Amino acid sequence: MMPLQIGAQGIPRGQVDTARDSRAARAIRYAADNGARIINWSGFVDDLRPKKQAELREAFEYAAAKNVLIVLGAGNAAQNIDSDKNCLFPQCFDTPNIIRVAEIDFEGKLYLVPPHTIFIGGSNYGTKRVEIAALGMNYTTDVKGGVDAYSLGGGTSCAAPVVSGVAALMLSVNQKLTALQLKQLLMQSVTKLPTLTGKVASGGMVNAYQAVLAAQATKTTQH
Repeated sequence: MMPLQIGAQGIPRGQVDTARDSRAARAIRYAADNGARIINWSGFVDDLRPKKQAELREAFEYAAAKNVLIVLGAGNAAQNIDSDKNCLFPQCFDTPNIIRVAEIDFEGKLYLVPPHTIFIGGSNYGTKRVEIAALGMNYTTDVKGGVDAYSLGGGTSCAAPVVSGVAALMLSVNQKLTALQLKQLLMQSVTKLPTLTGKVASGGMVNAYQAVLAAQATKTTQH
């Protein structure tokens, strides 16, 4: 595990963090140079200036060249991010080592924030820019008011690490898998759900058992 901080303390919600692109780019390169095979990033950047975007895109391409899979949360605006107007960065990047994760609820539907809450939204989706889905409200650790607490988390920020963990399990049985093979096998081994047809590219939710079996099966064909 290699936790790398890219956020900045003291920046209010809604205020642009103009340095996050650079911090994220440095973190990605650092992880790739220090043995990471999977990077989980459940977030986005605020600064969309071409120079900043280019710096971050180059970091993603650097990770691809180093054979690193990057798992991204799809975002929580309940929007189709196949549309450019709805798509955030880095979710809009098209480097082949990216896999983007939607969040589903316990009924297999795209998660929507319950009514009468202070938040509005739910999981983003898109058959071109979102590859797979996973449960998000599936862990019981949280921080409230700066104090450790127990409660159900949620959001694609919680769904993406599930896919990252499954990818790590796959590497544990077959270290020779490339980033592209990990992505392909993750998508091929999903549990198909009618609720995800036309919502995510694979049409299903991640299946750890089938993904690990697929990784093992691929090992027998590698030399």
